[in-house]
Amino acid sequence: MPSERWIAELGLSEALDRLQHRIAEGTGSEHLIPFAEALQWVYSLHEYHRLTHPDFFNQAAAHPAGETLGAIVYARGLLTHRMADVTRLIGSRPFRLDISRLGGGDTLGGSGIQVYWANLAALPAPGRPERHSRDVFYDRHLSGVPLLEPFGPVHDWLTGRPEPSRGA
Repeated sequence: MPSERWIAELGLSEALDRLQHRIAEGTGSEHLIPFAEALQWVYSLHEYHRLTHPDFFNQAAAHPAGETLGAIVYARGLLTHRMADVTRLIGSRPFRLDISRLGGGDTLGGSGIQVYWANLAALPAPGRPERHSRDVFYDRHLSGVPLLEPFGPVHDWLTGRPEPSRGA
């Protein structure tokens, strides 16, 4: 029997696949839609585990991915409630075609796009004071980090958690 959370796990995996593709092939803001989807699926799994595991926050605090999960939930809140772009784009496509100065013919200039988490200081304040240190976790685990990097450990931890025990 599939887990109750299978749709969220599948949604997260597919959103991350699309996000990776959009970053690799994109020219600008194409990453924002699958990124927002990934944030929402992380939040859905966070809420599922919070509601089905009474000790969830202590378990998250004890796991290396727990603070990163809190940071991603914080970012989701800023994107959802403040419409804040929590990403920073560096570079651009299409590439610029140049002539090699060494006489070797045409070369491609530029490195394409790289997407990072925006620094906390560049983001708007949340609508209400943060009570769970998620802003601190954001600064510690996401600020300036390549966008896809933190999703791996969080995905693995959320999808690898046991199902809640059900009373007989």
